[in-house]
Amino acid sequence: MDELSPEVQLRQRLMLAGEVSPRSPFALDWSGAREAAVLLAVMQREAGSTVLLTRRSDELPHHAGQISLPGGRVEAGDKSVVDTALREAMEEVGLAANRVETLGHFGPFQTGTGFIVHTVLGLVAEPPLLTPDPREVADVVELPLAVALDPCAYQPHLLRRGERTYSGFAIDFEGHRIWGATACILRCLMESTLRAER
Repeated sequence: MDELSPEVQLRQRLMLAGEVSPRSPFALDWSGAREAAVLLAVMQREAGSTVLLTRRSDELPHHAGQISLPGGRVEAGDKSVVDTALREAMEEVGLAANRVETLGHFGPFQTGTGFIVHTVLGLVAEPPLLTPDPREVADVVELPLAVALDPCAYQPHLLRRGERTYSGFAIDFEGHRIWGATACILRCLMESTLRAER
């Protein structure tokens, strides 16, 4: 891969990453499952590629203030989980679907809140000016891809659901703590790209 341009290398890494599923401490449960989709968009910036994240509005009833990937529930009008992820990215931060080159998706991931999440992998070659919807998004956070792909960036983090405690991971970046499903999905990207390079 040394002779390939950085853009081609990145595209290949993302396509290979789409062959795996994030590891969840919760078993997949399709009975009465609520499905959602998120967009893991790699933004190709001149200063280096980043992963698009959002800080959820403090006014939201669920997961207020948390760092997450753009996404939401699968709705009846969505033709696929890709459509869901792209629609939500447009609604949340104004990222139009035609600016995203989709390269595949991770397998389903069970969250502790009862959702089964599908992660769509995308590449944004010329990132536009983003316009977050203040009703849903307090701020846009771009995590350097180099940080997301660094195994040392992931620190142990305990998740509590009811009376049970589960082991997970978290990334601390510029005053933000990225944890839960978002950290699991980013860690899956890291692990899959490391395997692809071996």
